[in-house]
Amino acid sequence: GTVVAVDNGSEDATADILAAAVGTSIDEVVHGQATWGFGEAVAAALDGRDHTEWLWLLHDDVRVSPDALQRLLTQTVRTPEAGIVVPMLVRPGRRRDAPRISELGASISHGGRRELGLEPGEIGQGQHDPEPVLGGSTCGMLIRWSEYERLGGFDPAIPMHRDGVDLGWRATLAGSTVITCPDARIVHRQASLRGLRTGTLAQQRHRTETGYDRFLGMRTVMAHHRGLGAAGALLGLTLGTLLSALGLLIGKRPEASLEELRALGDLLSSGRGTRSLRRRIRRLGATKETRRRAARLRPNRLSGLTRLAETVWAASQERLRVLTSSTEVSLDELTGDDYAGGPVRAKAVWPWVAGGLGMIALLIAGRRLVGTGFLTSTELLPAPDTVGAAVRSYLQRPAGAPVSSAPWEGMAAVASVIGVVPTWAAVAALWLAVPAACLAMAAFLQPFVRSARLRWAAALAYALLPALVAGYARGEVWLAVWAVLLPLYAASLDRWPGTGTVVDRLREPAWAALLLTVAAAIAPLAFVLGGVALVIVGVRRGGLVRAVVAALVPAAVLAPWVPALVRFPWRLLTGPDPMLAASGTVPAWQVFLGRTAGAGLPPLWLSAVVVGLLWLGTALATAQTAGTWRFAAGGTALVVLAALLSRAVVPVASGLVRPAVTMWLVAGLGCLVVATVSGLDQARRRLAAQSFGSGQAVSAIVVAVGAVLTAVSLGWFVVGGLAGPLHRGQATLPPYIADSENSDLHARTLIVSLADGQVSWLLHQADHTVWGDGETGLTPAEPQVRTAAETVVAQIAAARQDDEVADELSALGVLYVQVRGVTPDVSAALAASPGISRGGTTNGTTVFTVTSRPSRVLLVRPEGTQSVTASVDSGAAGTLLLSEAPDPRWQVSVGGVALDRTTSPDWRPAFALAGQSGPVSVRLAAERWAGWTALAQLVAMLLLALFAAPAVSRESDDFRPGRHSAVEEERVGRRSLGGVA
Repeated sequence: GTVVAVDNGSEDATADILAAAVGTSIDEVVHGQATWGFGEAVAAALDGRDHTEWLWLLHDDVRVSPDALQRLLTQTVRTPEAGIVVPMLVRPGRRRDAPRISELGASISHGGRRELGLEPGEIGQGQHDPEPVLGGSTCGMLIRWSEYERLGGFDPAIPMHRDGVDLGWRATLAGSTVITCPDARIVHRQASLRGLRTGTLAQQRHRTETGYDRFLGMRTVMAHHRGLGAAGALLGLTLGTLLSALGLLIGKRPEASLEELRALGDLLSSGRGTRSLRRRIRRLGATKETRRRAARLRPNRLSGLTRLAETVWAASQERLRVLTSSTEVSLDELTGDDYAGGPVRAKAVWPWVAGGLGMIALLIAGRRLVGTGFLTSTELLPAPDTVGAAVRSYLQRPAGAPVSSAPWEGMAAVASVIGVVPTWAAVAALWLAVPAACLAMAAFLQPFVRSARLRWAAALAYALLPALVAGYARGEVWLAVWAVLLPLYAASLDRWPGTGTVVDRLREPAWAALLLTVAAAIAPLAFVLGGVALVIVGVRRGGLVRAVVAALVPAAVLAPWVPALVRFPWRLLTGPDPMLAASGTVPAWQVFLGRTAGAGLPPLWLSAVVVGLLWLGTALATAQTAGTWRFAAGGTALVVLAALLSRAVVPVASGLVRPAVTMWLVAGLGCLVVATVSGLDQARRRLAAQSFGSGQAVSAIVVAVGAVLTAVSLGWFVVGGLAGPLHRGQATLPPYIADSENSDLHARTLIVSLADGQVSWLLHQADHTVWGDGETGLTPAEPQVRTAAETVVAQIAAARQDDEVADELSALGVLYVQVRGVTPDVSAALAASPGISRGGTTNGTTVFTVTSRPSRVLLVRPEGTQSVTASVDSGAAGTLLLSEAPDPRWQVSVGGVALDRTTSPDWRPAFALAGQSGPVSVRLAAERWAGWTALAQLVAMLLLALFAAPAVSRESDDFRPGRHSAVEEERVGRRSLGGVA
């Protein structure tokens, strides 16, 4: 054969090297131009030469195996129908490294992206067989000269990168076959794609290699469509590119996002080259069979989503592998080959076993969450029916109240999008709280607790703390989020400051600010404590300015809440929903055992065993390892804070309340867990080389204590951790009552329970108070409304006949009274009250009706009082009374005319009616700028999440600029070379 080298206008020593090689390794040198693509170089090399059967195309950045050509030719004998054979291209590596495949044939997606069909970093171990492909790289391509001429050679519209795929695609449409030859191996450095070459066609066009490759890929796809198909393909490419650019921008790769947009712009502005290639394809005379064969060699339309899912899955698997493996490294692992490290893999097995058992335990523990109906508890109101209802709940909060309420106090964006959502979200949060908190704590412990066993045991013990303090049984969904964000925030401080590019250095501050904002929305005092910790870390580790800015961001996001805090500064000490917190207390010493007032607590002996053992383990670990005293001291201080707050009574907008302290108990006891496990891990490593003594004995005791603590905690969680007051409630009102609440009357129902000698009540309405309304000031949280309702309930419970009870119920807008556990005395007294009629009794529940059929809007005129439904008839002047909380934002209009406020006979808002008639409109005006405030908060949270998220990795190692030495740069010519044999 003849070896021809093409020099495309090199500006280094390439020309001299080639001239010296003529007559030895090469037969002739063709001098080309810097503007030529690879195809034009091949055409110049073949110009005027005698035909041979085969052409072998090589690049200049290769190392060819001695038998590569022989194996390629052998493959043509085995598959005589093949017109093109492509070898296996492998990445350069050290001599003894396993060869990693960079390409073995290639295809192209509908979005114009390169599809290699290989696993990332796949090693060539003989696992591949020869198979048909759509195309492949021109590097090492073996093609019949007759086939080359039949196809018209390479097209100038695809001068590089995708030229081999274009040629193979056209060959397939023409009825030929492109086949791989895995036995023929060529080391290909991919100098152009990896940014090792200067003066390339992409650089001449002021484009990056990846951007130019993207453009050529889209052009290749577009050329294979005609008519309406071309319009559809262009629309798909445009939308896909815009979405990809947006995703890359969100993934903090603005340069890659710009590459996508430039590639799309190049495609739209260079239709001549696309049309030229399309005409060449049309002249091939492709048949339905060859088109179907080419389509089978391309990925499906969902390949992009599949690749994205695989990338996310691989990243999560890698992260989980790091979390489940031990960080201890043996000498064998340091000196072994790629297949060493068996003990590490063996150590990583047990977390999967523990995880499987944990999931079974989780399913058992969450059995009470399965079902239908509202999920409620003592500190969890029913969820609104829709997210829209949740947003309306925020926008209609009373004047002077906090921006929002449970479970994300002070933050409308999070409240409307995440916190206040239908019941399934509360179920998911409580069900997944333990594994989520376990993963978060394991991630925090991973850098400084080397033993995977200790790390995961401690993470599980920490994740069970919210259940041990009865937070989950009481429905404290916000506590699940708190338990997850605490170790994440601690890990963010531990990683401070960030390094790398400007965007990378902003990641940790943004992540810390995001977590601190959510923490402050749950427990306002966390803003003070977390902000101080952040500034201290900034002083000690550098990046003070970033630390101060990150600490001030939550204050800016929660700024609309500041006026309410100025009025009620003690609100800083409370939890996310002060009105739902328990009003009682427990002995102070019980707080140190993780117990607070309220239902759902484990037995006292269990709290004493579990939390007592935790205190013991902390003391022993701290005594052995002095370095853990910071965690121990911090945990003790937080538990003391919880004990002090549990004794306090503070004023808030809705009355006097006791601060919630479960979040501080979880934080404090969590610090004790970290102190115990870190001390034990350090002592274990220090004592490993010593003879058995007191240190080993203490370590063994701490291990035993931790094992008992974790086992007992897990057992309690499975048996009763999600029990207690937490339950799913069904609608218990008869259908006719529910219909009346949803009718034009909008009446309420007073539900009174006298069962078991205890009196409880609920003022129910169709738009009843829901999760997130606990502090809005609407019925029944408003003190005057509560007092009026409690007066009526006291009269009913005392079985006292009262001539005014019907009027009092009418003032509350109550049409029906449902009494459960009714006694004969209560039934007789209530039925004998004027204006009250008794209905039937079912299972100890009796319904009484207010005969005047009141509504929540009453019209008082000289001739009497009447209920208002949809409209007011013309007549004398009067007063409209609203059975609503006395809020200055109530607005009433009749016939489109707004009514003025007037003097009210009691607590109800009153409006003067001066003879107007027509439809009645009653609404609670939203605070000014409330919607814009919520939008601004939402945008701020999204921006924080954007900067905090990790950057998107590159598509492939092919596109990553390589690290290379000066010797390597000298070996790579400034212009590409084309070789033809």
